[in-house]
This record gives sequence, structure tokens and C-alpha cells, in this order.
Amino acid sequence: MASTAIDDSGPVKCKQCEESLSGKRYTLKDDQPYCLTCYEDQFSHTCDSCKQKIGCDSKELSFKDNHWHEKCFFCNDCKSALSSKPFATKDNTLYCSDCYDEKFSPRCTKCQKVFKSGMRTHE
Repeated sequence: MASTAIDDSGPVKCKQCEESLSGKRYTLKDDQPYCLTCYEDQFSHTCDSCKQKIGCDSKELSFKDNHWHEKCFFCNDCKSALSSKPFATKDNTLYCSDCYDEKFSPRCTKCQKVFKSGMRTHE
């Protein structure tokens, strides 16, 4: 991640914009130094929810080539945070397991209750 170490062989410069990185935070990509602005412009993912870049100082969550800020990783229906609980997706939309079951799981034809994982069915 970000580093402030200075190479003794001369001033460290950003590989992209060639700005001096002396005394500034920067990050390495393939052993090359980048200022945070250039790094984020070139390599940061875009959040699938808010469509903003996920910067070096943000926590990024990824699932199947999709990326989110931690604050944007929530259930589409109940809006609960999903960063530390089970979730499911349908058509690239995030759901907590309860909301997913409520919307998409099969139901008993008699009582209309949702069949949860591991439940037995009888015909």
C-alpha cells in the first residue's frame, strides 16, 4: 500500500507524472512508484454502487469482478451492511440472505413460508 520511504539513489518520482515524491505518500505497482492521484486514476476500481473510484484510503470489497466501497456494500432491500454477513446476488444486485430468501426462494404451496437451505420437502 502507501509508503513514504525514500530511495537513497536520488529523488523518487512518480512513474506517470514524474512529480517528486519526496516527503509525500505514494504506492508501488510492479516495483514502480506512483503518487496517489496517478495510481488511483490508472489502477483503482470503480464502485459498482456509487460509480466513484475506490481510492487508496478506502476499503474495497470484491465479488465476481464487481467492486464496492465498504460503505456501499449493503442489501438492496433492507439496506443492512453486508461486509460481515452472508449475502447473495441476483442480476448483479446484492441481497442479505433473509431478503434473498424472501424474494427468490421457493415457497410451500400450502402455507407460503419460504423453504430455507437444508429444509426437507415432501410431495
